[in-house]
Amino acid sequence: MEKELKAAAEEKSIDTHLRQRMNKTVIAFSIAAIVVVFIISLFAIRRSNKPEELSELTVHFIDVGQGDSTLIICGGEAMLIDAGNNDKGTSVQLYLQKQGIDKLKYVVSTHPDADHLGGLDVIIYKYDCNTVFMSDVKSDSISYQEVLDTLNNKWQKPTVPSLYEAYNLGDATFSFVGPVNIYDSSNNNSLIIKLEHGQNSFLFTGDQEKEAEDDLLSTGISLKADVLKIAHHGSHSSTGTGFLRNVSPQYAVISCGDGNEYGFPHREVMDSLKRLNCKVFRTDEQGSIVVKSNGIELNWNVEPSTTWNCGIVTRNPDSPADEDKHPDIPFIANPETTYILNKSSLKFHNPNCEAVQEMNPLNREETTEDRDALLNAGYVPCKACKP
Repeated sequence: MEKELKAAAEEKSIDTHLRQRMNKTVIAFSIAAIVVVFIISLFAIRRSNKPEELSELTVHFIDVGQGDSTLIICGGEAMLIDAGNNDKGTSVQLYLQKQGIDKLKYVVSTHPDADHLGGLDVIIYKYDCNTVFMSDVKSDSISYQEVLDTLNNKWQKPTVPSLYEAYNLGDATFSFVGPVNIYDSSNNNSLIIKLEHGQNSFLFTGDQEKEAEDDLLSTGISLKADVLKIAHHGSHSSTGTGFLRNVSPQYAVISCGDGNEYGFPHREVMDSLKRLNCKVFRTDEQGSIVVKSNGIELNWNVEPSTTWNCGIVTRNPDSPADEDKHPDIPFIANPETTYILNKSSLKFHNPNCEAVQEMNPLNREETTEDRDALLNAGYVPCKACKP
């Protein structure tokens, strides 16, 4: 009996010991499981807080001489703002081809001045353009009419943008933030665009001048931008001190022609940018400027300009604007001439077209070729005279 009791006690002790070991094992496994779950949860939280990777944004400030043109690409979609002067349409087209552009989601004509809008008729004629933005301010210039005629021939109408409405371009978004009033000046009626890509932002200001800048500031909307496209090619009529300090850009881009007769960029603007410690890029010194954004960083194809040079005015201030110039001696074509060619813009015109009189004589050429031959040679018919 004594042996049986002893054996039962030993068995009970062993059972208790086993249960204790099992409990410790269960507790250990439970703690381990909690730790694993915690680590997985922490990793998931960190992943959810990590910024989403954006498709790259590339902005090309195209060198079109004394004019303006900007190509923006993001997520396989492209947008063009202006296309330089009348003789730059084909140059812009070739630039787009080199970037692999075969269609444009958006085209923006900031305002009807020829050095911004002049080449757009070629672009609209050559490319499928989903939406063409233009202001509702009209112009009687030939360049403006050519753009409207080209749109009409492609069964399209320009779209007047609504202020602050957001549009998508790949992973980037943009909206029109101005003009906020209607002005007598074509420059002040420029469409103003703010583009955002992750943490990076850009402001494109057309040719707006200080009156429109002040009105824009009075709205109280945020104009802060990392990159400012300087208005009106660096003219002292634009980029007022208050406006510049409000935008507070790290970088500024000036599009103007080398040795242009207007003296762009003007000293006042260059001095303001220097006081702000703004890094400046210039198409007259550096050619086409390209910047890439990953949503956080900006990478440029060239180093900022270090000259801080201003231009020299060589133009008579009393002379008419380029688009209003008419030669003293009218051009008269030979009776055998069938069409007049513009060798720079690659357009052909009827001999009595008004644009022929305004054409640079160095670019003008008479021909007896027929229409089909000119089309095969790569020339584009004028949309005003419809040859």
